Amino acid sequence: VNLLRLVERCPQLLLSNVGDTQVTFAALSAALAALRALLPRADVDSIVERFPQVLTKTPGELQASVAELRGMYPGMDEAGISNIAMSDPERIIRPHIRMGLR
Repeated sequence: VNLLRLVERCPQLLLSNVGDTQVTFAALSAALAALRALLPRADVDSIVERFPQVLTKTPGELQASVAELRGMYPGMDEAGISNIAMSDPERIIRPHIRMGLR
């Protein structure tokens, strides 16, 4: 994912982290790295392109949300969790939302 292009397309990403632009890009990069670590089997670039707001969360918040999502599907393997995240990226930050029930 090219963060500069993503911010150009979604300037609200900068508004969510008001302050120094370098710090903001560092926060976006940290969130992106966390997503890649938490969802190693997912196409994270595709998730971020479709739902860039996911990068407004801290790595800790993302870890908690992905853990909650995993807890909702005990026994599901990494591929299954990744498929949920890719099919409905909003569930990464709002695990309790079920597809179609917004």
